[in-house]
Amino acid sequence: MSLENSAEKKGGEPGLPASRQLCEIFSQVLAQWAYLPSEYAGTQVGEPSDLPLEKGVFLRGGFKGTLVVRAAAAVGPLLAEAALGDAADENSAVDSFQELINVFCGHFLTRFWPSTAFDSFLPVPLSRFFWPEGDPAVSGVVSVEGYPIEIRFWIEPKEPV
Repeated sequence: MSLENSAEKKGGEPGLPASRQLCEIFSQVLAQWAYLPSEYAGTQVGEPSDLPLEKGVFLRGGFKGTLVVRAAAAVGPLLAEAALGDAADENSAVDSFQELINVFCGHFLTRFWPSTAFDSFLPVPLSRFFWPEGDPAVSGVVSVEGYPIEIRFWIEPKEPV
């Protein structure tokens, strides 16, 4: 499946990848970075959901946006063991999840907005109380060994000049 660059079609304005495209990029990063296969599992995990691993990235630059990735607790140790090759402790599980989000965010941004500059970013712990208001512009879920990983992305409206 070929991924389109949605932003370039709109003259540099932030275009939106479809849920499957978002998840395909995540799955590619997951397979290359942690050697874990995954499959598309829909647009959102039903609420309420127990996805305690949660990191967010606040994007600033060509536009403002928020990327949130949440996962089941069992995903952290899976990532750490796959990426490091050893049994995971709690710190390496959380670190591995954060690194996956960092790598994914870089791939996501350069895939859909290659000519847009963004400030440096780091994934930070986040809870739904700090999510932007409203529904995400795009969201998707991948399943890794039966465990869900949910991705949500919001674009903030441009401020009037």
